[in-house]
Amino acid sequence: MKRESLKIFIIESLNSSDIYSGRREGIAISEMLNILEIKSQYKVVQDIKYLKKAIQSASEKKYSIIHLSAHGNSYGIQLTNKNATVNWVDLANLIQPFSSENKGLIISCCQSGIYGVTRYLPKMKRKPGFVIGPAGDMPFADSLIAWSIFYKMISEKGLNKQSIRNAVIAMRCVAEGDFICRYLEKENGKYLKLRRNSIYNSTNRS
Repeated sequence: MKRESLKIFIIESLNSSDIYSGRREGIAISEMLNILEIKSQYKVVQDIKYLKKAIQSASEKKYSIIHLSAHGNSYGIQLTNKNATVNWVDLANLIQPFSSENKGLIISCCQSGIYGVTRYLPKMKRKPGFVIGPAGDMPFADSLIAWSIFYKMISEKGLNKQSIRNAVIAMRCVAEGDFICRYLEKENGKYLKLRRNSIYNSTNRS
């Protein structure tokens, strides 16, 4: 996939502390993607209604990746509205309009890598080709640095399995904490986890 065809749809849901302090990952990533000359769109959602609307828009406009930034835990993600919690199985259902083997889902929220939607996506009709998220709590600054590296590398090497693999390994080298990447195995519809001890191949030419 060439840089001009790489399109990132950023969906962010903020809590009161984020809004007050101006801590907005989505805005920062949007600006970084602009510098990298990668097309992106940024939407803030406060409830499930607008989360659905944003996902549908990403699907209709044929975006390559949905980058979902929110607060999360082992149960799911928390949207801005206090009563708007989306568990992982519900998110797997919500993402269906967007999902296909040539698209990716990034869930930038705590513990999404371990407890995320890949537990439930294999049961769904449609599945994204890869899912990436933090394995545990992730400091805000580390998250921004890591995602900047990820998008820079895939913009240079293309959106393919090897470039994604190398980008995730590079992210692990600079961030406090870990990132989990799971690839869809087309043969059985299940997700395979990128091994923690994988070696970064800097000579890859995608």
